[in-house]
Order: sequence, then C-alpha cells, then structure tokens
Amino acid sequence: IDYDAMWKRLEDDPAFFDVRIARDGGFSEIPNLFTNMRWVHSAVSIAFIVMNIWAILAPSIRSLENDTFFVDSSEETADFLILCKCNTFISNIFGSTYIIRPAKAMAIAELCLLALQVSCLLIHSLQACTMTAHHR
Repeated sequence: IDYDAMWKRLEDDPAFFDVRIARDGGFSEIPNLFTNMRWVHSAVSIAFIVMNIWAILAPSIRSLENDTFFVDSSEETADFLILCKCNTFISNIFGSTYIIRPAKAMAIAELCLLALQVSCLLIHSLQACTMTAHHR
C-alpha cells in the first residue's frame, strides 16, 4: 500500500478535508435542526420510555399481588437456582425453613432499581431546569 499516494488523493478530495470552524461556534446552524419532526421524535421517545417502564412494572406488580410472600425452602424452583440457594442459606442462619418467594424477591429488586432510576431522572431534570432558569 502506497500511503503517500493515498494521502495525496485524499488531500485533493474537498469532501474529506473541507473542515471549517464557524466563528459563532455553529449556532447559526441551530434553526436548521428545529423541524417539525423533532416533535415526532420526542413523542416516540417518551412512548418507548413509558412502554419500557410498563414492561417492568406490570409483571412485577402482578407477582407481588399473587401468592404468599414466604414459601417452604423445599419448594425451590430451577428458575431461580442461585436466588433460592442464597435464600435457603439466609433462612438456615436464622433457623427457619421458609424462604422469600424468589419471584417476589426479583420483583422487589426490579421495583427498587426502577425507583432509583426514576428518582435520578427527576433530580437531574430539576437540576437542569434550575440551571437553565438561573442562566437566563
């Protein structure tokens, strides 16, 4: 491969080396970015967020509403093998034969993580709003 020849060919190509720095930092291009499609993109993004939250919430809430919270450790399921073993180990430490139903433990973990994410979103949104209002 002749790198010098390749470099020379690219040097002559205006699409490759046509780099200009805007004096206004590119702010003159902003009106071109604001089209009516931004509303469609925003709506679709919000719809996907709501659908994803619902996809996590619906089975978790259904799992928490059904059945009992504790189950006998002999009813371990293969679906939650590691969680059942950890549950059994903890219940043996306390001298109990009951463990937390694995599906309920997973639902609680999912809901706690979702609550953490939503609270971070709210905190960062408030910070962004206050910073924006502060700089006006």
